[in-house]
Amino acid sequence: MEHIIDILTGSNFYPAASVFNPLSAAIAHDVGFKCGVVGGSVVAANVNLSPDYGLITMSELVDTVRRICIQSELPIIVDGDSGYGNALNTQRLIQELEFAGASAVTLEDSILPFQYQNRHSLAALDEHRDKLLAALEARKSSKFSIIARTKMNSSEGFPSLLKRIEAYAQTEVDGICIFGDVQISDLRILNEISSKPLMLISYSASRKDYRSFKAGGVKILLNGHHAFEASVRSMFHAYQDILEHKKRDITGKDIITLYSKVKKLDVTAKRYMDL
Repeated sequence: MEHIIDILTGSNFYPAASVFNPLSAAIAHDVGFKCGVVGGSVVAANVNLSPDYGLITMSELVDTVRRICIQSELPIIVDGDSGYGNALNTQRLIQELEFAGASAVTLEDSILPFQYQNRHSLAALDEHRDKLLAALEARKSSKFSIIARTKMNSSEGFPSLLKRIEAYAQTEVDGICIFGDVQISDLRILNEISSKPLMLISYSASRKDYRSFKAGGVKILLNGHHAFEASVRSMFHAYQDILEHKKRDITGKDIITLYSKVKKLDVTAKRYMDL
């Protein structure tokens, strides 16, 4: 099995498959994907029917990853959120994911779960850098990749984003992951401040961008959870067909939002957390 480190240090660019169970990972590998991503939002929807609000536990994530990795040869990148706590919790997460068979983890500088009166808090730069150092110390094999993740649309602005990337790149992390719509012109600036391989999570990206991404040093792209959303929509229609109901034209994303009770949770968060 190829490791994510081989992709990060190689010369090619690969789109990643969003996978959510052993079957999806097996299919993705069979059709030709070179890596898969287990996203926190998808695990949340599958495990406890919640939105991506930081409500799943470390054990729920790790159990999902273990089931996938036992059955699939596809190298798996795990969305590790913010490490499920402080630096010590992050070390535990690294140990669990590496033992479960994952190939890499992304660790983001968002503060999760949501903070009182602040849904979009970012960790202090020094705190997240030290968390990355703790993660690197915890891994047993250098083939298990630690990828630092931050946001392109950070409320702190683009200069602060560059400062964060520069600081994270000075650790021995294996790559930098940026969430948000990165412009092709931004890649030159990013490569000037960091020599680390890039992973992008950009829902607006398409196949026409692949050549430019490769030229800009991007190694891996996740452009959404399309397979999961499509499977949800197909399931919704299949159940309607069995009962001969008239089909409601609704997207997979809207179905997930509907059944994960986002509106109810938002009301609760407003009442008790002033969000």
